[in-house]
Amino acid sequence: MMSTAYNQHRRNHLYMIALVATIGAFLFGFDQLIFSGASIFLKQTFGLSSNALGFAGASVILGSIIGAAAGGMLSDRWGRKNGLLLAGILCAVSAIGTAIPQNMFQFNLFRIIGGAGIGIAMVNAPMYLAEIAPARMRGPMVTCNQFVMVLGALCAVLIGWAITEYMDEVWDHTINWRWMFGSELLPVLFLMVGLIFIPESPRWLATQGRHDQALDVLTRLNGHVEAPVLLESINRSIRQGQDVSSRFRDLLTPGIRMAVVIAVGLAVLQHLSGGAALTMDAPII
Repeated sequence: MMSTAYNQHRRNHLYMIALVATIGAFLFGFDQLIFSGASIFLKQTFGLSSNALGFAGASVILGSIIGAAAGGMLSDRWGRKNGLLLAGILCAVSAIGTAIPQNMFQFNLFRIIGGAGIGIAMVNAPMYLAEIAPARMRGPMVTCNQFVMVLGALCAVLIGWAITEYMDEVWDHTINWRWMFGSELLPVLFLMVGLIFIPESPRWLATQGRHDQALDVLTRLNGHVEAPVLLESINRSIRQGQDVSSRFRDLLTPGIRMAVVIAVGLAVLQHLSGGAALTMDAPII
């Protein structure tokens, strides 16, 4: 009976970790699609041309490129958990800044800052989940990251619709879009509070030589029997990685090249299909 209760406690702990870590993906979907509901009102408030409105929508993607490029390096230096914390801080600054801008320069600047936070989160969250989840749950937990991204987009559309539909008599078009962007603070605050209760990645701790802390995290998640075995496996993997030098051109070797082409091709074609642009500009269309 005690064993059953203990296993259930470990599962609940993993569910909480997954819930907190995937908020980064939620913010990605939310931040992109909240612009969809606000775009018409933003255009009316600042008298934007089509080009100016297009850049306002794309600015978050520009920031995401910067964040994704830097996210891996920051994660390796500061840890996965601190990477998510930095992402949350940047998204919080963005949510406040895009709700109270006095001109489009300020708006675009804060959107880029938020995009950087999202880019960092999208690098850190799946990496963190993959490193902390037991092998039997690794696939579902990383897949959950993708599901939550779509859920974030859905919530953004529903919030934009609700503010427009039910608050139109309270707020005019110069105010309602500000509340749409400001609403992003809610999931950001949830992320910041949640990070207090989740552990650092045991693999990152092991790479920093903090083996006792790594063992403690693995014990809480996998039990006293499996934890030492998993830690030794992680350390062996780290040693093997240090012994083998890797170069970008290794990705072009036979057997790996086709997998890289397929992975990159899917990512590129997903955006070249125009689905993201149509979704973001749906109210105008």
